[in-house]
Amino acid sequence: MWRSVIVLMVILLTGCQAMLPTQLRGDVTFVGTPTDAVTDWDSTKGQYVRWGGLVAKVKVRKQATWVEIVALPLEASGRPRRTDASEGRFIARIPGLLDPIIYRRGREITVYGTLTKTVNGKIGEQAYTYPVLDVVGHQLWPKRREVRKEIYIIPSYWGGYWHPHIWPGPVHVLPKPTPRTTPEKNEK
Repeated sequence: MWRSVIVLMVILLTGCQAMLPTQLRGDVTFVGTPTDAVTDWDSTKGQYVRWGGLVAKVKVRKQATWVEIVALPLEASGRPRRTDASEGRFIARIPGLLDPIIYRRGREITVYGTLTKTVNGKIGEQAYTYPVLDVVGHQLWPKRREVRKEIYIIPSYWGGYWHPHIWPGPVHVLPKPTPRTTPEKNEK
């Protein structure tokens, strides 16, 4: 009896965990932020990390594509969490050609790889030191669908304090109608 309960619980718990995409799986040996990595570079060089965020800039080079990423905290699935709390910036060096139109500014990306070096650059007029990550695997996430649904409540027939029975009447929830536009006629 207890064996079947334990087996059922293990199956249930493994089914509920968030799964990382295959290309992002691997041992992470440094769990800090890009800012932490630059601060303590001697001990973080060569460590494996999984970082993600928003694409800021893409530079196509001869052997690889350099993607500048604004680091954000990751969800359990590995996808960057939408927040205004940046964890710094880093450069992901991804082998091969990535199309800058697809990997454009503002897209969500998660990368996995090793920290190899730092590069000095600028953000606007400010000097900045970027940790560079040699990417083993990466995931460009599909765009999030923004769903906005507005509703309004129609009052019941009696309204106010006049109810025909003890309990208030039902509340009708309908989607808010969208105004229709008619094409303008060209008058000459």
